[in-house]
Amino acid sequence: MDSKPINLEKDLLKSYFWPRVYIHDNLIINNCWFWHGTIDRDNYGQIIIKNKKILAHRLSYYLFNGPLISGLCITHKCDNPGCVNPSHLEQKTSEENTIDREVRERNYMRNITSCKRGHKLEGSNLKINNRGDRVCLKCERIRYLNNKYSI
Repeated sequence: MDSKPINLEKDLLKSYFWPRVYIHDNLIINNCWFWHGTIDRDNYGQIIIKNKKILAHRLSYYLFNGPLISGLCITHKCDNPGCVNPSHLEQKTSEENTIDREVRERNYMRNITSCKRGHKLEGSNLKINNRGDRVCLKCERIRYLNNKYSI
């Protein structure tokens, strides 16, 4: 992602951001700011501005902490993907994020022993991708052939 999420002034970006943020004075859960806009399948907040999808935590980091460094992830110190509190966000490499996920035991994929089609995730059928997820190679091959031959 670019160092600037979208080519708009910060004040205008904040006008998109703040109406979707919930900070409850009486409900303090790790001081998280909860995103009340659209959520993606991984529970990360997202917003569309000028036909461009922007992850809410990345927008928050940019608005309050400064530029996004190309090639780095914005990670949550609080382990809450829906949090947009800039003090809970930091930039890390993908490798650092994967190690952190393992150390803090946030990798839910670690306990999965078979894929959704029932193939065992072990030995020559198991690949760990760059996100640290367990990938079924038989299913990956099926997807490849389906795409190649339009099955």
